[in-house]
Amino acid sequence: VVRIPKAMFDGAHYVRDSAQIQIAAIRAAQVEGDLDAAVSPEALGRQIFIGYMGALYAWACGGLDDAAFRRAAELAALLPLT
Repeated sequence: VVRIPKAMFDGAHYVRDSAQIQIAAIRAAQVEGDLDAAVSPEALGRQIFIGYMGALYAWACGGLDDAAFRRAAELAALLPLT
């Protein structure tokens, strides 16, 4: 999760495929040895992206207040990683 901003500036073009930011962050974690190489960056990155977008949609539709959105976004990132 911390690597997302770095991955964004390292050439990930989220205009083409928004999930590429998360996928690049997963790959960066693998390169640094923080995440097992057997993990699929594509599958994990897309799952984090889908969860986060679901939380964002719920917040935008008024289903979540700001605090609930933060919790939902954190869970969207952390649950697939666990």
